[in-house]
Amino acid sequence: MQFHTELNRPAVVRDFCISLLSHEVVEKCLLLLVNTRHQLIHHEEASRGTLNQTAVYPREIAATALRHNAWGVILAHNHPSGLAQPSLADIQLTQQLRRGLALLDIRLVDHIIVAGATAISLAELGKL
Repeated sequence: MQFHTELNRPAVVRDFCISLLSHEVVEKCLLLLVNTRHQLIHHEEASRGTLNQTAVYPREIAATALRHNAWGVILAHNHPSGLAQPSLADIQLTQQLRRGLALLDIRLVDHIIVAGATAISLAELGKL
């Protein structure tokens, strides 16, 4: 298997997520799986919701990460409202997911929130 996309710097991860989510008009959550060198090994839509919410299930994220033998997970979702600030629910989900994945020896690398051409990293905000 050959890997091409390296998600090894916050700016690269943000730009990649913006390219995938900036045009969405409903809230959508993506799962990006990486190997130990932060190379993208798989990505898929984890959920699609409404204008202001989507359901994300940590159990399903863990199952997908295990199925693809991922070392790390990057969660990304958009805020169609245009405000990239994380909600309390975003922060709680991030912390719950980090703890759950750690039990399986899988690292939550980041949680990116995209709003139009802007993206923020919860890792950079110290929310992981």
